[in-house]
Amino acid sequence: NIKIGLIVKPYEMQVFKNNPLVDIVMTNNIFSYLRNRNQWDVYIDFDLFFSEYNIICDAILSPKYKMIISKRDDMYYEKKGLKNYDYVIPSLADKGIHFSRVLELTPFLPFINRDNIKYHVPMDTQLIKNFDDFWHKNKIRVLLNSSGGQISVSYDFFKEFINILNSKFADKVDLAILNNEMNKKFTCLPGIRETDKLNILQYFAIAASSDIIVTPDTSLVHISGAYDKYCISFYANKKDNSVFLPLNPKKQKYFISADRNRKKDLNAFDVDTIIKCIEQFIIDIEQQKVST
Repeated sequence: NIKIGLIVKPYEMQVFKNNPLVDIVMTNNIFSYLRNRNQWDVYIDFDLFFSEYNIICDAILSPKYKMIISKRDDMYYEKKGLKNYDYVIPSLADKGIHFSRVLELTPFLPFINRDNIKYHVPMDTQLIKNFDDFWHKNKIRVLLNSSGGQISVSYDFFKEFINILNSKFADKVDLAILNNEMNKKFTCLPGIRETDKLNILQYFAIAASSDIIVTPDTSLVHISGAYDKYCISFYANKKDNSVFLPLNPKKQKYFISADRNRKKDLNAFDVDTIIKCIEQFIIDIEQQKVST
């Protein structure tokens, strides 16, 4: 008995507009807030900070009941000086609670049946078919990525990882790396090739078409979880890591840098341990193919 709307950035529109769980998707601009003024019962604001734009747009939307996730203080606004909300969701990091459980910290808790919650989404089979010719036949498809946003793994570590992966499993795996500026330095390595430039839907589709994904802490980690893919991910040593770590310990292995001061160019990872994870993934995938 609920109607769900999302306010998203323009580049996110394609991701959400065909989601069967979402009734309305709106672009994050002043006109969307104006058109939806006084039309919503509950508004959950997940912005990390207060800003002039945020405060004004929330006032224009004027929902009956407004919830905010615990916002960080910045140089202009302190939470204690503002009261434009009805309920504050406590800091997930302070509570040690994963983001998937955020509603358990809200008045919605009595209505949640966690047994029925699934975090997988259906794949767009037609989009995935577009990558059938990209991947080599009868090989395990491994999608690589060395960076994203403010985080990346060090060149030396990732180069060694790729070289060992290629030399040890060349007959079994097909290695492809995402087309972005930071990844180009690895395309000269043997056994690896670069994807085409991808739009947002193709980005999701190539992840869905792969068997194993290797990436630092980027959206690919969450996409791999949504599509139930095997994944190895690398994280900086941060206080809020527990909030966003992968949920499937069997298929999604993550490694956290030992260096607390290093937020990018991560390098404190043991290559042999990572290769052993890949080897186990390959065994699991091959067994699944035999059983089907």
